[in-house]
Amino acid sequence: MIGLLTVIVLGSLILSIGISTAFVSQTQLILTGHADYEYAVRALVSACVEESVHRLKLDGAYVGGTVPLGSDTCTVAVSGVGGTRAVTASATLNGYTRTVTATATLKQNAALNSRAWSITAWSENDPP
Repeated sequence: MIGLLTVIVLGSLILSIGISTAFVSQTQLILTGHADYEYAVRALVSACVEESVHRLKLDGAYVGGTVPLGSDTCTVAVSGVGGTRAVTASATLNGYTRTVTATATLKQNAALNSRAWSITAWSENDPP
């Protein structure tokens, strides 16, 4: 009788440890997948800022809008006048949102015949 009770208790304990291990492993797999989305949305919004600075170089009056990048899109707002502009880009991918605010500064050569915008400040904003 005591032997049977011991076998039942040990079997229950081993079963609960096995189930707990399975749930922990499943949770780790889910979190790993979500981390991949975080990296992907960060890369998307970074590319969006770079594309916006390129568009600003082509058109000094560029104020932003929706920027398509492959099958994804992001939203850009460009503010400021003169040689300093604030570029705010926001992208969402599979429920993950990342917003970046960058400061672009206009650099001109001595002959004033070439214009280049460079990013001089970068700030990642946490989503609300």
